[in-house]
Amino acid sequence: MTGLLKSGIELSFAKESGVAYQQSEFHPEQ
Repeated sequence: MTGLLKSGIELSFAKESGVAYQQSEFHPEQ
């Protein structure tokens, strides 16, 4: 169960990082 929890956390982190990266590309001035 710990492995599943870790995967969920990593997946959420990757998703948030991806969104932040895309936003920075769409709005480089920010």
